[in-house]
Amino acid sequence: MYSRERRIRKKKLSFVLPLLIAALVVVGAIFLLRWIFQPGTQPTPNNQPVASFFLSSGKARVLLPSGTSYSVEADPTPTSLNVGEGLESIGDTRIEVTLQDGSIVRLDGNSALKLDTYQTSNNKKQIALSLDRGAAWVKTAGSSLDFLTVKGKNSQITAKQSAVFAINRESDTDTYRGIQNTVEVRVFDQTADKTVGEVYNLGLGQQIEVTGETVAALKSGNTMQLLNLLDESFRSSAWYKYNTARDNNDTPVNGSTTNNSSVEENQNESTNPGGDESVIETTSDGPTVKVTSFTAGDTVTTSPITLRGTVSKDAVKVVVDDYILQKYVPGSGTWYYIASATSGGNLFKGKNIFKMYAIDGNGKKGPVLEFPLTYNPNANTSTATTSSTGSLKAPGISTNSGKSYATSEAKIDLKGTIDSSVQKVFVNGYQLQKYTPGSGTWLYYAYEEYGTLKAGNNTFSVYGVDAGGKKTPTASITITYTKSSTGSGTTTP
Repeated sequence: MYSRERRIRKKKLSFVLPLLIAALVVVGAIFLLRWIFQPGTQPTPNNQPVASFFLSSGKARVLLPSGTSYSVEADPTPTSLNVGEGLESIGDTRIEVTLQDGSIVRLDGNSALKLDTYQTSNNKKQIALSLDRGAAWVKTAGSSLDFLTVKGKNSQITAKQSAVFAINRESDTDTYRGIQNTVEVRVFDQTADKTVGEVYNLGLGQQIEVTGETVAALKSGNTMQLLNLLDESFRSSAWYKYNTARDNNDTPVNGSTTNNSSVEENQNESTNPGGDESVIETTSDGPTVKVTSFTAGDTVTTSPITLRGTVSKDAVKVVVDDYILQKYVPGSGTWYYIASATSGGNLFKGKNIFKMYAIDGNGKKGPVLEFPLTYNPNANTSTATTSSTGSLKAPGISTNSGKSYATSEAKIDLKGTIDSSVQKVFVNGYQLQKYTPGSGTWLYYAYEEYGTLKAGNNTFSVYGVDAGGKKTPTASITITYTKSSTGSGTTTP
């Protein structure tokens, strides 16, 4: 009887087992075909570079997942950054990181971040970074399909569209600032790994500060108002001015601020004025700085403006708002500084306080001069009016006879003619600093390295303004630029 039951059980098993195996084969085949023909979530392997960074001065350190690290010196060749690796700026070095999707992350001096994850799912990119310390400025290039998240100590910020935001982490405090478009901020209970409180929509001109106390209060069920207006001290900081200038393509990656017509037209430099502040001694007998072009408290209505002044002959450096004046000549006794509401990002509506000082050859830092100016563009809205037809001619464009064209050259000298009565010439809203009134000609440098020429279509609009504030008609030309391995010369077709 027992043997018969065993034979029956074996027959049943011999019948069921092939069916199970066949079912597994079918299911496996289905998953394999879906994996081949339908894009699923594909994490990027740790050994595949998904970012690169560049520094033209100073040093950086790459932290490997194994715990080891290596240093990177200033080099024109970008260095790759892989998933799981960290990046640290050493000293005052500022670093610009470009992610695979085109997003830009800038690290301030003495800051560190880590590239946590990078994966794609159904053409959607999901990127996660961690800011371990310091300050970062993020400009995302994503669409509604893309996500970029930056984690702090107790919170994280996520952009689901093209956006610009700043994050600062000090100890257990995360500060987020909205610069462009809206992003999400979540506060986390790290022990439970969950969001506490609501999801905050951080918009333009707003900021949120999250501390350990914030997390504790939200965990206890307290309601908190975290959204505040962007503090003015941040708007006037060198870090804000540097990044807004970079976003406007007016500052090379090493930090020197340039205006759009020529790299030589602006002497502003966004670098640390003295390196190690501990070696600079502020003394009352140090070199002094004065402003002669304006009176303290004046109101200006145009942009850009040029601050000019005098300085002690023993000064070897003049610093304005943390910018070293690169064109200052030691011993000359004079200096100038350009402030712009658009291209430089260092002139703001309302009251501006410019802080300036000088340093002598022995490292003595003179007294700091705080010089107030008010910028009110609305007070001058009627001064630049378009002239009646025939009173002022539209500018002439001689480059390619004024006809739109395509090129692979990375440097283009745009040239043309202008009515001799014109006092100011503007190209895409930027006033040409080297234009000589009455000369009848104008020149603008459209160079990729200056950020004034980009891949794709570039439209350049030119107009002039005479002494009476009359504006000429506008002339335009569109240049389609395609990058080429050989197209590196200057062309004036």
